[in-house]
Amino acid sequence: MAKNQKSYTLEFKQQIVDLYNAGGTSSPQLKREYDVNRSTLSNLVKQLSPVKVSEEETVTLKEYKALQKENRRLKIENEIQKSDRHIRERTIAEIVTFIQDNPNHYMASQLCSALKFPRSTYYKALISVPSNRQEEYEEFSYKVKQAYDDSKRRYGAVKICRTLNDNETPCSVKRT
Repeated sequence: MAKNQKSYTLEFKQQIVDLYNAGGTSSPQLKREYDVNRSTLSNLVKQLSPVKVSEEETVTLKEYKALQKENRRLKIENEIQKSDRHIRERTIAEIVTFIQDNPNHYMASQLCSALKFPRSTYYKALISVPSNRQEEYEEFSYKVKQAYDDSKRRYGAVKICRTLNDNETPCSVKRT
């Protein structure tokens, strides 16, 4: 805001709008009396004047725009909730994949909000690099599954461990 720009309290703004809407005071008269710019006065009247919705209810333009914004947000969240039903376990990897698969339809922040998933977690998952231990574990899991499939799904932990040790992959029964 500029240094020489006037700022008015909400009560003062509402008082001017009420005087204008009551019909007793004209716009030039309010301008002179309260030292308010003409464009400021017209903007205040536009934003704060009540609009009759029904017999008992009135809404200002500002409230109406807030309701429209909330309505749009809820529609988007509803569409996202419908499309995320295929996420079974709701793991971080599944949610991140879902968000990455839908960049054209929605922004990441909208998706995170609708899924009740922290945006910081999403961005951290994007840049995370698997540790050496995690890579080793994934490689070992692949070898265990391969040994199990090679035995036509007949071997248990002990025989799979022997097979892996014979193939020079060190392991113990507890690790398989």
